[in-house]
Amino acid sequence: MMQVTLEVRDGADVQEVPYAPTDGELERALSRLNGIDATIVTLELGDKKLFVGGGPDVYNVVLWLEDDLIYDLVGDASVPGERNLVMGGQLTPVPLRHCVSFDRAKAAALEFIRTGSVRISPAWENQH
Repeated sequence: MMQVTLEVRDGADVQEVPYAPTDGELERALSRLNGIDATIVTLELGDKKLFVGGGPDVYNVVLWLEDDLIYDLVGDASVPGERNLVMGGQLTPVPLRHCVSFDRAKAAALEFIRTGSVRISPAWENQH
């Protein structure tokens, strides 16, 4: 069964807020990402996971299919450098090529809840 959760932090306290795996509820969860206390949405179906982190202006999307099949959604592959995003409560350096808009992050998350995965294309970069 598909699970959608938003991690919300208050200091050391962490709360996982569940959302229904529907288009509207997913958009509601993603819209709460603010890069401060609500910093990661996790979609899980069995061992497959899709993480959307960051917000409110820039997002990072990671697809976990297996331990050696982990992909990052690519925004602009030609952009060098890094940007720090708060993801899961930690300031995390993210390559700028892996920074995407809200609409791109939402589209990947919608595909995951609708199909249980995403179509791997040149828009996805294998971490290994």
